Amino acid sequence: MTGSDPAGSLVLTRLPGRATAPDAAQVMRLFPPRPAASGWPATRQSREHILTRLLAPPFTLDNPAGQAQRRRGLTRMLDWLGSQPGQTWQEGWVASGAEDASSWRQLPDWWLAGAGLTRAGSRAGYGLGAGLLLLICGDVIRPGMG
Repeated sequence: MTGSDPAGSLVLTRLPGRATAPDAAQVMRLFPPRPAASGWPATRQSREHILTRLLAPPFTLDNPAGQAQRRRGLTRMLDWLGSQPGQTWQEGWVASGAEDASSWRQLPDWWLAGAGLTRAGSRAGYGLGAGLLLLICGDVIRPGMG
């Protein structure tokens, strides 16, 4: 299929024998985006509860090295988020500035190094992505689309 062939287009605005499909503006009116929530049960859970829940099935890996990286990353992310202002993990995430940072890993990495929680010479940001993934999948934090 070529981009110049309207019959071969993957986007349909009119189906044969049917009404025209809604355009984006109509869809937005019918299904407006939900406002960002200020809190929900999982973001209010204790550190211990989050560690227990997110390091157990269905979040576990069969690979011991991968699971160790997840544990390390999750622990480091919770250390860092717990140092931020706010009453919930989400409020800590927002207050941290990570939503607006071009490289969010630098923020916890700098804090962890300053707090003496990472070794000198350790790989910058090691495990933080795995920790963030668990926090998102476990609905503890909800980063913005950016």
